[in-house]
Amino acid sequence: PSHPIRLIVPFPVGGSTDVLARAIAPELSNRLGRPVLVDNRPGAAGVIGLDVVAKAAPDGYTIGLVSAGNMVIQIMLLASPPYDPAKDLAPIAFVADSPVVLVANASVPANNVKELIALDRADPGKLSFATAGNGTTQHLAGELFNSMAGTKLVHVPYKGTGPAVTDILGGQIQLGVIDLPPVAPHLKGGRIKLLAVGNSKRALGAPDVPTIAESGVPGYVA
Repeated sequence: PSHPIRLIVPFPVGGSTDVLARAIAPELSNRLGRPVLVDNRPGAAGVIGLDVVAKAAPDGYTIGLVSAGNMVIQIMLLASPPYDPAKDLAPIAFVADSPVVLVANASVPANNVKELIALDRADPGKLSFATAGNGTTQHLAGELFNSMAGTKLVHVPYKGTGPAVTDILGGQIQLGVIDLPPVAPHLKGGRIKLLAVGNSKRALGAPDVPTIAESGVPGYVA
């Protein structure tokens, strides 16, 4: 490259995608000999940022770090998607696989999935869960939990995982179905509880925390 490269992150600062981008960008800069600048373009669960990548000049100077939600889910949910991932984007590399986790503010009187299900059934629709936005993998994971566990947790979409974690920590919302990395630094502080992991196996970053399937919702995998 002869000038700086722009790395679009379609989510706010502080989420998993942003954390990964800021880890990758310096190494790319070192190897390419030119600055790789992280550019956060949040909104519409990542669609706005990815649209910037799709409509950029196809010269390699605008790249994006995207999620399954941007590439697959939103395209099926939108009546008129602004881009076609298969035609408008070229894949470069797979970067990371981050587990979806179920978390709660410390004030929620449930310390595991079974207690959460019982709490919801006692007063259906009172508890809400935050995600990175409508149509994200987190959103679908939360709705899958509602379907399989028979709960009525209310979805509250945010513009990204970072703002969602902030409100869970502050008690503005009780629960979150989000990625593990943005939550991990806060677990030791006691303001947020990690109830279960959505993967089929326990997460390497939290080996003592059971999966949702282990915790009373057999067959659950997100």
